[in-house]
Amino acid sequence: MRVRRLERRDRDPIAALLVSDGTFNAEEVDVALELVDSAIERPDADYAVLVCDDEPGGVLAYICYG
Repeated sequence: MRVRRLERRDRDPIAALLVSDGTFNAEEVDVALELVDSAIERPDADYAVLVCDDEPGGVLAYICYG
């Protein structure tokens, strides 16, 4: 397992995680994905998104902070 910076390829797996167990409502998922999209488009933003993965299995978790 490793922790690394967000990459464009992580967006869909993160979206799947967000809806996987019904914890978040649609609005919360939308906001989370807006932050992910913004971090992808602006890697110099004042916040960061880190991803935990077990390649090749994919994204296990992520965190956004800043």
